[in-house]
Amino acid sequence: MGTSQGPFQLFSGSLRGSAGCGLAQQGISYRPSSADGGASSSQTFSSARPLWLAAGGGAPWGGFGEHYGESIFLGGNEKQTMQNLNDRLAAYLEKVRSLEAANAQLESCIREWHKAKSHGKRHDFNQYEQNVTDMQRQIEDGKITNASILLQIDNANMASEDFRLKYEAEKSRRQGVQLDVENLRKELDGLTIITTDLEMEIEGLREEHILRRKDHEERNENEIKDLTRTLQSLDIELQAQMSKKRMLEDTLADTRNYYAAALQNMQQIISKCEEELSQVRHDIKQQNNQYKVLLGIKTRLEKEISTYRLLLEGNVDGIARKSESKAKEHARLTNRKIKAIVHDSVNGQVVSSTVNEIHQQA
Repeated sequence: MGTSQGPFQLFSGSLRGSAGCGLAQQGISYRPSSADGGASSSQTFSSARPLWLAAGGGAPWGGFGEHYGESIFLGGNEKQTMQNLNDRLAAYLEKVRSLEAANAQLESCIREWHKAKSHGKRHDFNQYEQNVTDMQRQIEDGKITNASILLQIDNANMASEDFRLKYEAEKSRRQGVQLDVENLRKELDGLTIITTDLEMEIEGLREEHILRRKDHEERNENEIKDLTRTLQSLDIELQAQMSKKRMLEDTLADTRNYYAAALQNMQQIISKCEEELSQVRHDIKQQNNQYKVLLGIKTRLEKEISTYRLLLEGNVDGIARKSESKAKEHARLTNRKIKAIVHDSVNGQVVSSTVNEIHQQA
């Protein structure tokens, strides 16, 4: 079996003749051997049949497609894959339509050829019908096989491309993962070192904490003992101070009562003294008034006596001067100053003293 790229042509000995039809269609040439091994024919058919048609109706996608048909839709970009499949399907459908048109043209050429030959000498072609039928069946089988092979090749190409893309993606992903693993391993080593240092530091801090706690507990116990002793001594001192306070309060109350009574007594004495002083002042004032009256009477009498004496003696001027000088001398001699000193004493002690001066003329 051989395949070649070329125009779509049908070569069949006597069938080509003068009425042969040349069909220019790009496709694949398939040349099966004839039934008797002498004659050969060449027919080009398109592989542009849909995926399910190229495999012979509803059959699977050939031997290769059975294993890898589903892998086309796995992994990668599914939208891109579906777009590629849709484009391929559209191309296959277009080629199928062109193939059907070429087939119809071929059938028309065959009918025309039969019509042209029917007007001439009739030959009995019954002996060739079996060969033609076998050749047509072989041609159809070749078409199906060729389409299946092409489909398998396309599927293999797509699968290999898909695997290549997957491999590249996995390779880049693997490189990224390796870099991440290396970085994580370095970080893990650093964290391991840091963890070891921290564990050692934690152990040292734990031991230091235990020592400090013991020291702190001992100091607290000593402080508690000292504070307990201090509290007991302060409690005893407080009791003593409370007793002293009660005694002082009692003494203060007695002292207050005593001084209150003494103050009341002194106030009574002061009141009496003030009354007596007022009475004395009143008496002194009355006596002073009486003294002034008597002094005035005496002065007038002395003046009259002196006047009479001078008149008797005949020296009026001398009498007047003498009487004036005598009056001044008498007034000087008769002036008296009286001081009254009042002392306020409590329990025999002088608290305050008051001095009152009284001027008196004799």
